[in-house]
Amino acid sequence: MDSLCPSNVDCHHGALRFTSGRTSNASPKHYADRPAVQGSGRLNITRALNSNIKRLCVRILHSAESRYTARDERYAHLYNHALQRNRSSRCGCNPRVLCAGSLTWVVRRLFWGSTLQRLPFLLIFALSVGCGGRDAVMIPEAAELKKLPPGTHQQTADIPGLESVKYTIAIPSSYDGKTPVPLVLALHFGYDGAKPSPYTGKGMIEAFRPGLVGLNAIIIAPDALGGRWTDVLNEQAAVWLTKSAMKAYAIDEKKVVITGFSLGGEGAWFIGSRHQDLFTGALPVAAPVAGEDVAWKIPVYVIHSDKDEIVSYNSAKKHADVVKAKGAKLEFKTINGLNHYNAGAHGIHLSDGVKWLQAQWGQLH
Repeated sequence: MDSLCPSNVDCHHGALRFTSGRTSNASPKHYADRPAVQGSGRLNITRALNSNIKRLCVRILHSAESRYTARDERYAHLYNHALQRNRSSRCGCNPRVLCAGSLTWVVRRLFWGSTLQRLPFLLIFALSVGCGGRDAVMIPEAAELKKLPPGTHQQTADIPGLESVKYTIAIPSSYDGKTPVPLVLALHFGYDGAKPSPYTGKGMIEAFRPGLVGLNAIIIAPDALGGRWTDVLNEQAAVWLTKSAMKAYAIDEKKVVITGFSLGGEGAWFIGSRHQDLFTGALPVAAPVAGEDVAWKIPVYVIHSDKDEIVSYNSAKKHADVVKAKGAKLEFKTINGLNHYNAGAHGIHLSDGVKWLQAQWGQLH
């Protein structure tokens, strides 16, 4: 997946770690190059402005990145803190440009040098201070998806006013088209390149289906449209696909779950927090922390390994504790000794999450 981090930094799924060597002089790729989402004229103007701001941020900071090497690993926590606090920024400065040493260098530039030298960094600082939670996005009207028989199918759907989305859908053998069943939206893990390989979502279904069998649910797994699941376009696509599936199939509206692994777990945190009128439960797995600073009304079951070498266990636990302390119905399950790169081994533990969710739903009836 494209990264805004310097080439001597591994930002896999949002976690930061340094590697040896200095950065090259090549300009980094960034999500601002993706075509703007269609919408109102005012919205497109705003997004175009945000895109230019992102380019400015990236180009200025990239000139600083070559100053830092592996010895700056001590700054990694600064990046992760900035990423958590500003992930949903509406101002357009993607928080991943605040990678470790670059952040420190920019702060220094705010106070040293001539006024002309400091001006670009003062601009970035002013923009960053004004960042807040992202406004609600417009979700296109749901359209009835093609009705399919039991089994696993790979499909493509056109989202009105946006673009097409590839998705994999698994329909249980017991589904008769009349009796409402639960629905699970499963968001896939990270990928290489500008977009995931076609039907990457199928890997999520294969990894998580054994743990979700107790729900007897229809599972739908879209492919990201580029970038992260926290991006506007992916939020729109994921929510649209969920609503469209509910229009096409017999779905129990009281049992609609969002889940995901790693990058997808981040999406479960984020999209779940913003659409609690649609989802009735969230199951983030091995997930970087994300989400709006809102009161969680739906139950959340978090799964994370204490030996995860990519996504910080301590950060995930701390975030879950904070959310729970605010009154959320939340359970945190610690897996012992499992490394990050094994979605299937993580997925088995979803069975405990399913039982817990069913108990929470039962208390509401």
